[in-house]
Amino acid sequence: MGIHRHTRPSIQSLDKWKALTNQPQSLHFAQSYIHDLGHDTINCLGYSFTEISSFINGPGLISQKLSKLFPWSIAIRPRKEWSFREQYLSERYFAIQERGHIRGSLRALKKTIKHGVNLLKFQFSTREPS
Repeated sequence: MGIHRHTRPSIQSLDKWKALTNQPQSLHFAQSYIHDLGHDTINCLGYSFTEISSFINGPGLISQKLSKLFPWSIAIRPRKEWSFREQYLSERYFAIQERGHIRGSLRALKKTIKHGVNLLKFQFSTREPS
């Protein structure tokens, strides 16, 4: 909202952004986003890639297994472009958050299998006879 009030990067909201690194998922997304933007883009925008990178990759920050985080590579793409496997991973991630590891994993598997069966039925029914 305040972007039009400034001609250069502002540090007014810096603490809000730093607070996001206390959450493993947000930290993972921040690290991935900075990596994808790259050194040249960050510096061109008026920020220091080195400073940002050293902060979000610095010691003392949350360490979390990537398997427990929603993958950045999936999150940045439209859902309609996800592969069957990526749809399952998404389903599994959110089901685990909601129901715990075992029940969430089973729910995601059930839902993904049901979706796969429906896809096969649809493909088979729209197939032209030979």
